[in-house]
Amino acid sequence: MVGGWLALRRQRASAHGSGPQWLISLAAVTVSAVLVGLATDGLLPTPQPLFAWIAFAPWLAATANHGSRGALVLGLIMGLAYLIPGRWEVPAIPAQAVSEAVWEGHLWTVAVFLTYALPFALFGWIDARWLRGAVPSVLQPLARAGVLATLICVVWTPFPFTPAAMVVNHTAMIQIAEFGGEA
Repeated sequence: MVGGWLALRRQRASAHGSGPQWLISLAAVTVSAVLVGLATDGLLPTPQPLFAWIAFAPWLAATANHGSRGALVLGLIMGLAYLIPGRWEVPAIPAQAVSEAVWEGHLWTVAVFLTYALPFALFGWIDARWLRGAVPSVLQPLARAGVLATLICVVWTPFPFTPAAMVVNHTAMIQIAEFGGEA
């Protein structure tokens, strides 16, 4: 009886991640956030868009060690970390217009940010729930990228934008992407 309970407890811990595993996963999300900050206008005066090519890799590797709830939480954290460097000013303007109280303005700002982080959280949940077992390992990178990109474009946000507009600082390239339907 006790042996079965311990085995079940160990299985749950491995599915949801243990304390040290969460620290490693949070460190991976932090590395991803720093890489996103380097790729956008967040950390350097001149963005380095090439960092965007590898920015999500630590986060995606960390989600593989968690169940669906853990991957959802990591996706939510990554979504917030992805958006804060490049988009802090945009949600603050409507938040200030809607409310006069400072705390209420912060709540509006957080609510707006959560709508932008929702595709990342949904991706973590969908990835852990269905993609890991349903897609052959050779096709997993393509399927994961396709699902994340689809969620970013499909999930409603108050001020629509795409990741290309955040990473690319060249107006001519963004205009070409808009012509093609991307931005």
